[in-house]
Amino acid sequence: MKHRIIAFAAAAVVALVPAAAGVAQTRTTEPGEIIKIRVTLTDTRMVAKDLTVERGQQVDFWVTNLGRRVHDLTFQGQGAVALSNLGISTGAIKPRKTVVLQLYMDYRGKFTLLSKRDANKPGLKKTFTVV
Repeated sequence: MKHRIIAFAAAAVVALVPAAAGVAQTRTTEPGEIIKIRVTLTDTRMVAKDLTVERGQQVDFWVTNLGRRVHDLTFQGQGAVALSNLGISTGAIKPRKTVVLQLYMDYRGKFTLLSKRDANKPGLKKTFTVV
């Protein structure tokens, strides 16, 4: 009788191990930590670092306008992500103001960060990559 109880308990433990392993799997489309990217705009250039993130990340762009004129930050893509050209932007940012643009990175590829108000200034354009 005692051996039957031990055998039953051992079988129950073995049955639970695969179920626990299935719960612990990594899920690539769930956001992990929120990535904070600081972007500084002046009247002639854009300063930003660490412009590469992994797919599935939530990215908060903290955009500060240190220029004397109104600027914006627009997020553009090509190909399958061309929908980003439909207006993912901070809108107008007044001088000495900060705006947060929150985006979930669900497409891999290269994107352009630019100020559409200053499209003719190459210093106000950066490449952003999702791997």
